[in-house]
Amino acid sequence: MDAASSLQADVLALATPEGRMVGTPGHDVARNYLLERLGLQP
Repeated sequence: MDAASSLQADVLALATPEGRMVGTPGHDVARNYLLERLGLQP
């Protein structure tokens, strides 16, 4: 996967109509996604 496709996939995975405000379930989803993408433990 090239860099543009990878970035697009990340944006699509993180974008949500519910938002990613701190303290919301969406924030936890985004946090865990990013930690996994970076190879860290959620």
